[in-house]
Amino acid sequence: MPARLKWKAVLIGAVTVLALLMIAPSLMWDYQNNRSRMPDWWKKAKILPTRAVVLGLDLQGGMHLVVSVNTQEAITNEINHIKGSLREWLPKEKVRFEEINVLPGDILEIAFPDAENLQKGVDYIRRNFTVLEESGQEGGLRPRFRLKENVAEQYKSNAVNQIMETLQSRVDEFGVAEPSIQLQGRDRIVLQLPGIKEEDRNRVLNIIQRTAKLEFMLVEDFASSEDALLQRLGGRVPIGKRILPEVDKQGKIVAYYLLKEEPKITGDYLIDARVSSGSRTDLQAAVVEFRWNSEGARRFARITGENIGKQLAIVLEDTVKSAPVIRSRIYDRGIIEGNFSVQEANDLALVLRAGALPVGIKIEEERTVGPTMGKDLIRIGILSVLIAGVMVGIFMVVYYAGAGLIADIALLLNVIYILAALATLRASLTLPGIAGIVLTIGMAVDGNIIIFERIREELRLGKTPRSAIDAGFERSLWTILDANITTLIAGIILFQVGTGPIRGFAVTLTIGIFTTVFTCYTVSETIYQMLYTGREKVETMSIGMKVRSKEL
Repeated sequence: MPARLKWKAVLIGAVTVLALLMIAPSLMWDYQNNRSRMPDWWKKAKILPTRAVVLGLDLQGGMHLVVSVNTQEAITNEINHIKGSLREWLPKEKVRFEEINVLPGDILEIAFPDAENLQKGVDYIRRNFTVLEESGQEGGLRPRFRLKENVAEQYKSNAVNQIMETLQSRVDEFGVAEPSIQLQGRDRIVLQLPGIKEEDRNRVLNIIQRTAKLEFMLVEDFASSEDALLQRLGGRVPIGKRILPEVDKQGKIVAYYLLKEEPKITGDYLIDARVSSGSRTDLQAAVVEFRWNSEGARRFARITGENIGKQLAIVLEDTVKSAPVIRSRIYDRGIIEGNFSVQEANDLALVLRAGALPVGIKIEEERTVGPTMGKDLIRIGILSVLIAGVMVGIFMVVYYAGAGLIADIALLLNVIYILAALATLRASLTLPGIAGIVLTIGMAVDGNIIIFERIREELRLGKTPRSAIDAGFERSLWTILDANITTLIAGIILFQVGTGPIRGFAVTLTIGIFTTVFTCYTVSETIYQMLYTGREKVETMSIGMKVRSKEL
């Protein structure tokens, strides 16, 4: 046997053994209980694969969500932040202004009393707020500013990326196995959460959607009703202040607080949040204990040390959860009370650990697939592949005899290689993906038929089987490559623009193209070469036709 042929045989053998090792965990995986049934010695061997092929939502069951990101809110937040900074810094620069407002369209308008302060204020903004550009002037003394277009786009992009990271952290905290979170377009995110049951639906949606914005604000005043509080304020909320409600467990508003608008510290500095039991007012209620990082602890110690005797409101998602009086300096930890149930406290701790969403999101699409339906689809999918494989295999043997048997071997290896690739790449196998495997079987058979018909033509021309085989594979190569390359382009496009089931189909189709070309040429040709090497004078071959090489 020539050395080149030996190396090809070794390559095929190695690839096949590796593929079988990769799909072994899938064959021994309990998908219903999401656990492996492989023996302990296999699990302990670090070089052996332990991950099974991931089933898509349509097969395993779970939730499919499409959320839209309110990217414009990122611009609004930044403009409001700049507004607060200007209120603080313009007086320090001895620049007088009458008011600073945010107009519709996130336009920042500043009213100056005279031309001198106007010039000083505009010069200061140009020097220190380079992210802004002027967008017109109203009445001469009311310049308007907005974020530069490229800066605004960057803020929007950063918000989407941060939300993707936060959602990934929340899903990981929730314990979802093999979740998928992908960006669709510029402001939509697709989440696939396998294994989520119908009874967990509302809890998952709550965890995904809530902003978890945690703020600590000093209390200026409070009252049992908003009207009473406004009456004390002369009917108008002072600049730099805001009124927020306190809500009890039943959702009833029990008080209104006047707070300083700029939070003293936010949840961005948290490094941990855990559930504990027993609050000051209810020993049975669950509370959330939190811990700051070093910078957060330094800030919190300074804030509490400077405001002993004052109330510090703990504000979660624009609702006051509690407003305890600061008794002493507090350093790196604290608690959040709010009459939580254990489940509510656990969920709050989860989202606090994962981080707050910088802007709001909205559920645009939701689908839930039950595990029973998934099991039925798995059975139908496997049955369809088996029927397709058996029918094609029988046809090839009946029509092409011995050559058909070789094609069947290549076909079996093709399916094994596809499953191994899915396991290696951690790609999800979906019902459309199974359809892609069935289509791949047809494409692989089509490739073999082209080769076999070409070999038949060479045999009719009087060539020996060995020469006909070489010519058949050589002269059909470009025909098969051309067909597969065009299909590959279509598969790549489907993967790029599609979502969910369409992507599942595109993945198996694309993988199947590569495995088909490999099995059609490398595997089938190597088997033929091994059978006919050293037998150049043999005049017949089993390819479904009775013809001798020197018939013509």
